[in-house]
Amino acid sequence: MKRRAGFAWSGWPFEYEAILPYMHRAQTVLNLGEYDWDGLNWAAKEKSPPFILDDPTFETSVFRFCDPDVFRNWGSELKAWPTTKVLLDAVVTKLLPNPDATSIAEVDVCSTNGTRFKVRARSYVLAGGGIDNPRLMLASGVGNEHDLVGRYFMEHFHVQTGVMQPTDGRLAERMEFYKEHSLTNGPRIQGALRLAEDALEREGLLNSLVWLFAVPHVHATRANRSATELINSIKVKRRPLPVGAYLAKCLRDPAPIAIRALSKALRRPLPDRSALIMIESEQLPNPESRVTLREELDRYGVPLPRLDWKVTDLDLRSIRRTQELFATALERKNLGRLEDLFGDEDPPAHVGGGAHHMGTTRMHPNPRWGVVDPDGRVHGMRNLFVTGSSVFPTGGASNPTFTIVALAIRLADHLERVLCDVSSDDVEIIGGDRLSAAPSVSMVQPPTLESRIKP
Repeated sequence: MKRRAGFAWSGWPFEYEAILPYMHRAQTVLNLGEYDWDGLNWAAKEKSPPFILDDPTFETSVFRFCDPDVFRNWGSELKAWPTTKVLLDAVVTKLLPNPDATSIAEVDVCSTNGTRFKVRARSYVLAGGGIDNPRLMLASGVGNEHDLVGRYFMEHFHVQTGVMQPTDGRLAERMEFYKEHSLTNGPRIQGALRLAEDALEREGLLNSLVWLFAVPHVHATRANRSATELINSIKVKRRPLPVGAYLAKCLRDPAPIAIRALSKALRRPLPDRSALIMIESEQLPNPESRVTLREELDRYGVPLPRLDWKVTDLDLRSIRRTQELFATALERKNLGRLEDLFGDEDPPAHVGGGAHHMGTTRMHPNPRWGVVDPDGRVHGMRNLFVTGSSVFPTGGASNPTFTIVALAIRLADHLERVLCDVSSDDVEIIGGDRLSAAPSVSMVQPPTLESRIKP
């Protein structure tokens, strides 16, 4: 969370120690068991010894996954809580400031059946994610005195590129640690290799980590990878570029595709002999990467968002250099070699995101450089707060959910201190006679985006 020399806009407005207690509480809330994030400790719990890259350039890391029911159960708990009023099937369409424009007076709401009403409260918290938080603020003309709302949009790059050919033909069989799996009577985890801090500083790189996916050798061929990219593009309605290059690779070497299809048809799996490499990496905060509004409106009358996602040379250099360092570490330990490094592969790797939308209402103590202060309060507004990944000033390379939960707990503590004796009676619903006797608040449906990626 520290600011890094040479990286504009990097760092958080508080030290890691300040959020650590909330990380521990998030661990409990998410039912993740012991607070242990040492990847080597988790690797030692595997049934058989996993592949470990014993090299100072990389650290063994671990991702932990909570049961989805943890999130599903929160709805019923909120409904039963005596001091909570939950409105379902209702979408906030506008924030309405008081005449002095230093606080929010009330919000406009529209239910999914078309009923419109207002909700008035002492304080308001936006928790709609990295796109809908700035979207609502921009549509309401709130908190944007310095033209920062919607700027600094960040993602976590997911780039599947490169193939590891192990020196030991059985090495790929020791990579179970690097795919999502459950330990015996334990949580779901997934291992990764993270670029060590010393290497980050020495090389001047953004945070990056390497995923390893053991696959049969034919799966790792260019022909099969091209076919997979084409199929995935059809599934998600994404047109890979150039299409001709992908098709040419498929037609030039059809044997691996045929072998893979036959193996699947006969339900006879092939042995893992190679590993696909995927890089997940941090994006540099960039004020020109941003969410704005389109002229088109959604069904509730709110402007749709436009995402202008810009990718910098440093973003791509960090991915490329991480893979080069990984290749060097493998060769140094005589563990294998990498083929088709990022930027050299043909057809080119698809550069995508992880749906981790961050940074668009960034946190900074100075209103000229951030939308919210270190407590999550919108600068210049007494009673409007924002939480979630949109307040991240920088995003690191790890999935954001754990930090989102920790920040939410931190903000809840702050609001409890500020508001003291909040009860459901502090929330007033005005109008909307057709609301049910037990009204409730749904998450806004994900909007349709007009996305552009610019180098």
